[in-house]
Amino acid sequence: MSAQIQKADECMKSLILADNYFKEEEWEKARDRYKILLEINPKDPHAQKQFDLCEERLKAASEISEDVADKNDLAEEENLENEEIQQANIDGNEVKPAENVDLPVQYQTQADNLKIKKRDKSNRADLLFTAGGVSIAGGIAASLLLSKRETKLNDGRIITETRYSLLYTGIGIVVGGLCFSSGTKIKKKESLQPLNTDLSYNYSHSPSNRNSYSILNFVVYGNEAGLRLTF
Repeated sequence: MSAQIQKADECMKSLILADNYFKEEEWEKARDRYKILLEINPKDPHAQKQFDLCEERLKAASEISEDVADKNDLAEEENLENEEIQQANIDGNEVKPAENVDLPVQYQTQADNLKIKKRDKSNRADLLFTAGGVSIAGGIAASLLLSKRETKLNDGRIITETRYSLLYTGIGIVVGGLCFSSGTKIKKKESLQPLNTDLSYNYSHSPSNRNSYSILNFVVYGNEAGLRLTF
């Protein structure tokens, strides 16, 4: 009799604990307690029903955990793929060497800038040569076109003379000479530029070169015959 009372008391305690675990959704602990009750009384319908519910909940929780784990693995794989794609884009967008990329002027190398300046100076020298030739030709043409014919009586004979104003020719020669001299200096400095890129040296201030080019000096004298130029 006392054994049955003890068994009933043990069943009651297990039932209370199992139901409390079930309410708190601690499915594994509740299942273990209901299992003890079923071992004592396999025909207990309440214990069997609760045991089956605990099994279902544990199975569902396990499936959810596996699904979450799979999703986490998939998300991690996607993140790795995205990182690889981003790294590939970064590598693809890296700046290529200057010789393979047409960079804007503000990003050109110092050598490119020197080439541009050299080309500009060469163009300026060509313009000076052209201007010098035009000045000389214009001066000569002006002297010919602006000539004067004079008629005078000499020993009873009428003599007609043509006077040419050499002033225009002289001005043209002087201006042209200066243009040629400046253009030649630019060309000479341009040819020596690579040798002096690391020196704070101005070729135009070299005494030997400052006097190496002849400068046309002219003196205009007026006389009865017209104008005379000496160089």
